[in-house]
Amino acid sequence: MKPIYSIGYSSVKFNDFLEILKSFKISVLVDVRTNPFSRFVPEYRKENLEKALKQANIGYLFLGNLLGGKPENPSYYTPEGYWNYNIIIQSMEFKEGIETLLDLAERETIALMCSEFDPAQCHRALIVGRYLLSYHNIAINHLMGKWVQVDQRALEESLIFEYFPQTTGQHSFFSYEELINEVYELQMKKIFKVKNK
Repeated sequence: MKPIYSIGYSSVKFNDFLEILKSFKISVLVDVRTNPFSRFVPEYRKENLEKALKQANIGYLFLGNLLGGKPENPSYYTPEGYWNYNIIIQSMEFKEGIETLLDLAERETIALMCSEFDPAQCHRALIVGRYLLSYHNIAINHLMGKWVQVDQRALEESLIFEYFPQTTGQHSFFSYEELINEVYELQMKKIFKVKNK
């Protein structure tokens, strides 16, 4: 299987975005926005993006209906309003999306795309990346620029350090699984609070 990447485009000029994709030899961009539309940057609207990618010899696949971060089903959210990870990953839509991703990654070098630049603030890391690492031992490489990438394991370690700095390097107090589940929940709550102020 080829490496799986992710990228967010907010605050990234479109030409720079294309250069990043080319520098990592991305052959298919997988759009995981629930709504493939950009109000402020028309280059990232689905029809414009797909056309520009085709000119750059990069394929485009929309999977926001299966792996998007704003699902319509209310059961995919906690009572507080943030993502209910355990429910989402059991859904038929999510499983179909993951199966499609993994099948595509056997043949192509893919990058998941959403609007949020920072993967720690986006479902592509907090749901999709978390799932792929936990259940398939695949660490997504999150692209943060032309020469910068952070893989899912490093992202998890940074979240542990943020929320539980005293445990960094000595996870024996908790099981690693308990610790990482807790930091993901804390991060999702934090994002929800910021976006709903």
